[in-house]
Amino acid sequence: MGKYRLMVVEDESILRMDIKEMLIEAGYEVVSEANSGDKAIELAALHKPDLIIMDIKMPKMNGIKASRIIYQTFQIPSLLLTAYSERDLVEEAKNAHILGYLVKPVSERDLVPAAEIALAQANRLKALANDIKKMEEKIQDQKVIQRAKEF
Repeated sequence: MGKYRLMVVEDESILRMDIKEMLIEAGYEVVSEANSGDKAIELAALHKPDLIIMDIKMPKMNGIKASRIIYQTFQIPSLLLTAYSERDLVEEAKNAHILGYLVKPVSERDLVPAAEIALAQANRLKALANDIKKMEEKIQDQKVIQRAKEF
């Protein structure tokens, strides 16, 4: 495992410290911490982590909305943590580019494999996006060549 850069977003400070400690012990670098969704957006812009571990239920802005904004703006994926396994939250998370969903209480035994899988999926998505971009460029090049041949 490389030294991935993660951010922890949790409004309960003791739980945030526990999660941070688990991640550091597993070899990750925790580049920032936040206690709200709006602060998470600000810190994501500043630190550009590889993955965000984000609580869902927080004051001001919930984690799903913050994750959606962060992904759309910076293409940084999230792994959600929640004490709730309500169906509507799961459905909302599926539509917000979330790469994993863990129900609290979370242990290192659950967190580390979920983070590894989320990071692997994020890397796959980036590679696919690059492949699509290259194919689109090739198509544009072929269109230019075809137009040039017609003259």
